[in-house]
Amino acid sequence: GTECGNNECRQAGSRRASDALSIDTRNEYEIQLGRFKGAVDPQTTTFRDFPRWAETLAQDSTVSKEKKIAMYCTVL
Repeated sequence: GTECGNNECRQAGSRRASDALSIDTRNEYEIQLGRFKGAVDPQTTTFRDFPRWAETLAQDSTVSKEKKIAMYCTVL
């Protein structure tokens, strides 16, 4: 993956859902405060749960393998 700066992240977050799959990897509290429109909430308790969720997503035949994936989290 590629890390992006603030402007690039805003652009990625504002893309239509058909262009990219945005995944919010933050915790439940932060997600409730707000997220990009159309972003997927993996509903994981901790980030350690994320790999299992991602593996399930990879096996999901309804998700296009051609889409770019944009993941975001809180950076301190």
